[in-house]
Amino acid sequence: MLLSVCFVTPFLFTGCSEKIEEPVLPPSVTPSEKELAKSAFVAFTQNLDSIPVVERDNAVQKFLTRNPVSPVIEESSLACFFWYGKADTVMIQGDIQMAWTGADTMKAINCGDSTFFFKIYSLPKDARIDYLYLVDGVETIDPRNPVITPSGFGNHSQCAMPAFVPDTIRDYNSNIQHGTVDSLKFGSASSANGSRTIKIYKPFGFDSLKNLPSFYINDGLKAIEYCSYINILDNLIASGKISPVVVVFIEYKEGDQDFS
Repeated sequence: MLLSVCFVTPFLFTGCSEKIEEPVLPPSVTPSEKELAKSAFVAFTQNLDSIPVVERDNAVQKFLTRNPVSPVIEESSLACFFWYGKADTVMIQGDIQMAWTGADTMKAINCGDSTFFFKIYSLPKDARIDYLYLVDGVETIDPRNPVITPSGFGNHSQCAMPAFVPDTIRDYNSNIQHGTVDSLKFGSASSANGSRTIKIYKPFGFDSLKNLPSFYINDGLKAIEYCSYINILDNLIASGKISPVVVVFIEYKEGDQDFS
């Protein structure tokens, strides 16, 4: 099969006479005094800070027995993140910090050989966020959070608030027909990166691809692995939300970003 591949990058154009709206910033994630006043976690940290240093490790161990999983969720909106161990500084970064553009320093309580670090946020009751800790500058997942989210940048810890409802559009549905995915190598004599893998999604029931619309996804292999694009396409087509479509997933090569 002869395949002609065109590398395209989508652009959004706005009419010259149209007003470009400023981006809407998220609401403050700083807890209110009312929220903090009712927090058992806050009460624990205040008590921990007030007792002698030699007694703090024992108090933390009792807390960890009662709360083995981080973060502690209170009042359906407070997310109380904590880290305990030997470190000078611990920071938290993720979706809360304007889509990973910064990091917040966690408060620290000296407990002798170890330190109790914590940070409290007020989040929407249906929020789901990814995050990482920076322990003395080293990125690490939350060791007390068993929920891990893979990404193109490595594993992240995940926090889902009580009212979060996951979208099933990414799930595999055994009750519908499924498209097929072919894989091939595409080479270019003018490319310093040599060949790259191309995966082609074909909707169910279409032996001929003539007259079908096509889309080209750069960094497409990660889109399949981390974003479940194949399941999404199957589900959208089966539900009639989109027409059958051919999708070409193109492997990322270093330097592709220079053409976007």
